[in-house]
Amino acid sequence: MRNKLLSMTVLLGWVVASAAQAVTVTFNGTQYTVDSFTISQNASGVVITTAGTGSGGGTDPDPTPDPDPTPDPDPTPDPDPTPDPGTGSCVESLTQKCGSINWASPGGRLTSGLPGTNVTQSWQFTTTSNPGFAGDINFAETTGYESVTRRIWISTEPGGPELANSRCSSEGNSNRKIAWGQSSMFLRCPLQTNTTYFLNLRNVNGCSAVASCGYYRNTSTNGAP
Repeated sequence: MRNKLLSMTVLLGWVVASAAQAVTVTFNGTQYTVDSFTISQNASGVVITTAGTGSGGGTDPDPTPDPDPTPDPDPTPDPDPTPDPGTGSCVESLTQKCGSINWASPGGRLTSGLPGTNVTQSWQFTTTSNPGFAGDINFAETTGYESVTRRIWISTEPGGPELANSRCSSEGNSNRKIAWGQSSMFLRCPLQTNTTYFLNLRNVNGCSAVASCGYYRNTSTNGAP
């Protein structure tokens, strides 16, 4: 018996010496993973001593779960497109027509037409820095549309309410006029300098929805923008 134990000790010692990594030992049907072990004999019998840390039960520990992926942030929405130059906040539609006026040099006569009684023509303009700048805006009918009643007014938004001063609007047939000044001038619509306004025109009566009722627009100034 002593010779058999010595042989086992020599054989197991060779296995431990040749193992460069942890080994698995089965004891009473259960597997244990150890870094190394030695076998010795005493009066009570054979003693197995392990070294290093290990785990039993024959199964590896559960792996650490991967963290949840960080969700991608919502994309930044594209900004609203910039309005076309010269029309500002005026947006063309079936009932809204847009245009602009170079207020410092408005030019001479404009000939055009406007259908029906529910379409508004709005021209954007920006006043100059001279409080002494003044002028007149005149509208007249073209031949065949003398009976058309028109309304003209100045507002701070396209088709919006007229300015508080009654001199800033006019309604009737034949010639319609707004006299304006870039300060509080006698019998003139007072406009602030360096400010954006809209000149508006709409047929009130006497124009068919299928007709383009013609008009002239004349703008004159005192020549001191």
